[in-house]
Amino acid sequence: MLYYKYSDYLKNKYGEKVYKLPVNLPVTCPNRLDGDGCAFCAGAGTGFEAMSAAVSVTEQLTRTRQMITRKYHANKYIAYFQNYTNTFLPPDRFRSYLMEATRIPGVVEISVSTRPDCVSAEYLDIMRDIRAMTGIQMNVELGLQTANYHTLQMIDRGHGLAEFIDAVLRIKRYTGISICTHVILNLPGDTAADAKETARILTALGVDIVKLHSLYIARNTRLCDWYENGKITVCSKEEYFERVITFLEQIPETVAQIDRAAFAGCSALTSISLPATVSTVMEEAFTGCTSLTDLTVANASLEYDRWGLVEGSEPLGVTITCPSGSAIETWAAANGISTKTFG
Repeated sequence: MLYYKYSDYLKNKYGEKVYKLPVNLPVTCPNRLDGDGCAFCAGAGTGFEAMSAAVSVTEQLTRTRQMITRKYHANKYIAYFQNYTNTFLPPDRFRSYLMEATRIPGVVEISVSTRPDCVSAEYLDIMRDIRAMTGIQMNVELGLQTANYHTLQMIDRGHGLAEFIDAVLRIKRYTGISICTHVILNLPGDTAADAKETARILTALGVDIVKLHSLYIARNTRLCDWYENGKITVCSKEEYFERVITFLEQIPETVAQIDRAAFAGCSALTSISLPATVSTVMEEAFTGCTSLTDLTVANASLEYDRWGLVEGSEPLGVTITCPSGSAIETWAAANGISTKTFG
């Protein structure tokens, strides 16, 4: 897909590949105090890969670090406090857990997952102070899921869009704390218009990182009951692809790379524009995009490398708009693909 990969973002930031180490704390979520929490959330929360919260932070990080180091020869890590609402802890315990993570060799960043309605200055002050003391970077991960407040109410998120905006603006007062937002693009009740509006809001707020999720319906949740009883439906895979495309089209042109087979098999894709900031398009990016008719390439130095625009010996019915005299124009002419040029 058209985006700046998180792994590349981390590699550029820290000089080499960085791996996340999940941490599970003995904490819950304020949305569970008077009920079952969000309709899609299972009893175990979202930390399926994490160890038991009864295991100390040091042991969790040490054991996972050893496994990752053996497998990938890693040197740098992010301590990811993933499950539930980590800023729902008492402040002194929150500080203690984060400080414990800073003592693990190779930890260059601490990422704290929380809710938009649980981000107070007290916890941000702690993160700021630890960063100043240790030099370790800080990141807050906020679960927005959608900008559609009707959907947020339907899935019992317990907060609206206003709380998310307030949280982002509060975090942005702190230098050195980045913001990651989690979004689910196929929540029941949402449309492509909601995906677009969510992306526009995140862009306007200037969040640093976005994680796109496809809805996972866990057993023994209210969402699963609704789905099995026909109360809700989930959009098709093709519709989900369209929403992802719509979402990504709203993101600023800070894109570095299009991944291998990024749009492969996406028959809903009819047109796409690659801004000048795209420096690499990996192999088979457009394989099977049978409806693609318009492709605009703004970077004159971008070279074609098996993007999948030719199936066998037959080119897709696409017209490429590109800079005059560019390598793409030369390749297209040699392969029977029509072009429009500019510049």
